[in-house]
Amino acid sequence: MRHAWATCLAMVTVAAGACGDDPVGPGDPPGGPATSLEIGPGAVLLTDAGATQQLTAFAIDASGGRTPVAATFRSSHPGTVTVSDEGLLTAVTAAGSTFIVAEAGGFTSPPILVLVAEPVDGALLVSDDQVVGEIAPVDPLAPYGPGWEYRVRLRGINPPVGQVVLASGGAPIGGLVVSTSPVGGETDVVLELLPLSGMFKNLSVNVQLPLANAPLAAPALRTGRGTASPAPFAARGGAARRIEQEFAIGNFECTAEIPPAFVFPITLDVVDVSVDPNLIYDVVIEGSAVRRLVAHGSIAARLSANPLVTAALEAKAECLQTVRLIILPIGGPVALIIGGQIPVGVGFEVGAKATFGQLGFDAFYEASLTTEFGIDCTAQCEVIAEMTTSPPAGFFKPRIPSFADDLRFALTGSAFGFAKLTIGNPTVRELRFETVKLKAGIEQSFDLAGRTAQANDPAYASTYTLKPVLEFKTSSKLDAVANLLEITLAELSFAPNLPVISESPRGSFTISPGSVAAGEGSALGETATFTVTLDPVDYFGAYAVETVDIFRRVGPAGTLEPGRPGCTRVEAVQDQAEFTCQADFLAEHAGSQEFFAFANTRIYGIPVPVPLEVAADGKAAVVVTTAPEVCPNIQFPGFGADADSVAKLTCIDNLIVRGGPVAFTALTQVLNDLTVSSGSATQVTFPVLSSIGRNGSFEFQATALDLSSLRSVGGGLFFVNMLEMVSLTIGGATIGGGGMAIEFNPKLSDISGVSCGLVIQGQLSIRNNASLSQADALAKADCITAGTKLVSGNGP
Repeated sequence: MRHAWATCLAMVTVAAGACGDDPVGPGDPPGGPATSLEIGPGAVLLTDAGATQQLTAFAIDASGGRTPVAATFRSSHPGTVTVSDEGLLTAVTAAGSTFIVAEAGGFTSPPILVLVAEPVDGALLVSDDQVVGEIAPVDPLAPYGPGWEYRVRLRGINPPVGQVVLASGGAPIGGLVVSTSPVGGETDVVLELLPLSGMFKNLSVNVQLPLANAPLAAPALRTGRGTASPAPFAARGGAARRIEQEFAIGNFECTAEIPPAFVFPITLDVVDVSVDPNLIYDVVIEGSAVRRLVAHGSIAARLSANPLVTAALEAKAECLQTVRLIILPIGGPVALIIGGQIPVGVGFEVGAKATFGQLGFDAFYEASLTTEFGIDCTAQCEVIAEMTTSPPAGFFKPRIPSFADDLRFALTGSAFGFAKLTIGNPTVRELRFETVKLKAGIEQSFDLAGRTAQANDPAYASTYTLKPVLEFKTSSKLDAVANLLEITLAELSFAPNLPVISESPRGSFTISPGSVAAGEGSALGETATFTVTLDPVDYFGAYAVETVDIFRRVGPAGTLEPGRPGCTRVEAVQDQAEFTCQADFLAEHAGSQEFFAFANTRIYGIPVPVPLEVAADGKAAVVVTTAPEVCPNIQFPGFGADADSVAKLTCIDNLIVRGGPVAFTALTQVLNDLTVSSGSATQVTFPVLSSIGRNGSFEFQATALDLSSLRSVGGGLFFVNMLEMVSLTIGGATIGGGGMAIEFNPKLSDISGVSCGLVIQGQLSIRNNASLSQADALAKADCITAGTKLVSGNGP
């Protein structure tokens, strides 16, 4: 990079008008039409009221050629420093600050900072013409801050050791002379960096620098398709730990946390990015102490990309592209302390957890971000970071291959705009320190599994969500920034879990009535109504449901097959939220029949290749009975029933048990009411009972009751006054409007076996169980679906 103090051809702000050019009138410069306007010198230090400095405006052509032109100059604080129509600065006060811009030919120049401040006693001022070449560290490895030494070559002066040297123009020169050595007619001077208080008696700055026209440094750009190009990495621990790897893909700089010795498998074919920042940079210094270095304004960010990951691992990567690199328009000696840059750009993050195929997105993101970030010492020094975003426009059209029915995978992707603030040496990248990084965008996540995998896990259903991303984070170099500014700063890290913008359709699945009679011969059986209710049904404003499919579990292996005729698929119509169908059954279906409901959906117009179970346990059951005469009424003991005979029964119409022990080892269904009320300690078991047509009531003296096979109860289910019961187990059943009550069981302490898959259409009551902790009761009630819930009077 060529610097303004070395030559009149500078990328940042131009050197003093003393480069030997005479201003010319308006019009195109000799090198062709003007592309921008700059003024010089790049900064000005005036040491007292009445001090003056001449400015020059330069038209810049496409090749970088610079021609002096007539321009209109404007001062942001004319009460501190005035500027004439010809560009002559005059200090009005003995201390203060302003910024100057010039306008000509439809262009507005970047601002230059003008300070009115008294240097420390004996300080020597040097003009930009007296500075030859670039500054260079004496020790490249020395930490940057007060005491850091650097070398600069000066022309026409030879300052003594111990003198303070300050630039009066844009050159970033300021410090205490450590040594000098003549080189021909010039002098190499080693300077020790001083804090602001070591350069000025009383520095006062209060400006808001507009950055819309601030000078830019061009980020390095590449061409062609992007593929992962990993750089060497260092393990964070032993070989079994994950490591951080840095690599480039296209114009994006990426970091990834991956297993050791693994190359992140990402490709990127299509990229379109833009960022339009409109920021203001507040600089407030009082008594040579920094009070505020804060950027604020808006950033319009846009990203279109298609990251794809070949998944055979669990890994994620964040990729950033700096689109605009704003150079803070601060020159002169203060630039060594408060100079820096603001990179702004866009990025994406992609991660996968899978074992097959190629996963990814066609992603688009566009939003306007309002932000404020930097260092504020108005009260106490702190890093501030705020960013809000308008409702974003965007989509993540998934690219997901077909896969085995029993597999499960996760895919996440995000797109965002970001901004950073770097503070430090304006000329050496390694001596600028990132202070804070902000990003805001949207994240799309998929957690998908095949139909069988979902049905086999009662606590899981496939889902996808869209949610906002907001993150503020200070860098690991924060201590270096604090040391440079002579302040104390605390780290800041904030990434809130924000409410989702959209989520996949979810809901409930019921079958009514809970028990139906099978058909015989040509006669139709009783009809069961299958009802699926979904909420939400929209995704990012578009209706997302295509069909609702019903499947039945069959065979010892639990294979899923399409449901009964008439109830296998319900086609969706626009905005439909409730889906119903009806089916009857044959005698071969006698017993409890389990069904699962799945929604087939689309996202951004793209069908999702995996059906979504409508709930974590999107299951409903119906008991199919044959002719009633094969299901006798039983009272045990009594009615001629003994333990041997009842052990063979598979179906009972009404069952009353008033004694024991007895095991109903083959009983799968009670068509109507089941009552167990034994006054003496006894053992009554139902190892395969799956359905009760109406009500089930248990009031006997067993220490444990296991109904893990239960799948449906048409009415209500009651466990009351079981004086010896310690533990209770209930399967994931659907219970009718009679609800379920667990009450007045003084020794009951363990309800961990009560399934969270219970769906109760009436009230759930867990009350007055003295040995059951109220916390356990509340936790269990919280995970069960019920019309209403009453939990009170339990143990501590």
